[in-house]
Amino acid sequence: MKFNNCNQSTATAIKFALIAGALCLPSIAFGAVNADVMLENIATQLPYLFRFVSGFAYLGGLFFLIVGLYKLKEYGESRTMSSNKLDLKEPISYLIIGAMLIYLPTAKDTMLVSVYGTTQLSPYVGYGNQQNSFNEMGRVIVDIVQFIGFVAFVRGLFLMHRVGVGQAQQGTFNKGLTHLIGGVIAMNVVGFANIIDTTLGISS
Repeated sequence: MKFNNCNQSTATAIKFALIAGALCLPSIAFGAVNADVMLENIATQLPYLFRFVSGFAYLGGLFFLIVGLYKLKEYGESRTMSSNKLDLKEPISYLIIGAMLIYLPTAKDTMLVSVYGTTQLSPYVGYGNQQNSFNEMGRVIVDIVQFIGFVAFVRGLFLMHRVGVGQAQQGTFNKGLTHLIGGVIAMNVVGFANIIDTTLGISS
């Protein structure tokens, strides 16, 4: 029973999800009248894209758990036969990353609490009249950045899985860590900006 071919495809599937989601946008399919209409249509599609990526992560986590249990069984049998061909870190990596993907909201909240001390995402406040087009555009852009951060966080988990099972190329660990940290920053980009403002004394 071989799972390696499936593992190689999981790392790029999220990119195809983003492309598929973009193709579904009415503003792109029929031509947007202006930037406001385009951003409004994108904002409408974002919740569905969040659900799609979450569902993909859940399926990936379920797959990893099944593979991890199978690898753990193989490891136990190899120990019984006094064989040292298998390493325990491989099934453990499958199980840990699989559990994090299945419980993705919990994993995400844990990272947010570690960085920001709360799971609440800071909202975009804007300036002046909250109903003007610039503030509306700012809120949509923040939502897009948060979605990109969410995708980067999931991508980082898949990269860390490759490191754990020994399928990583040189620099994969750094890429995975960058995706995780950058994803957490982007998911609460307003909160991170507030931290920078407070640290540098920019805010009054």
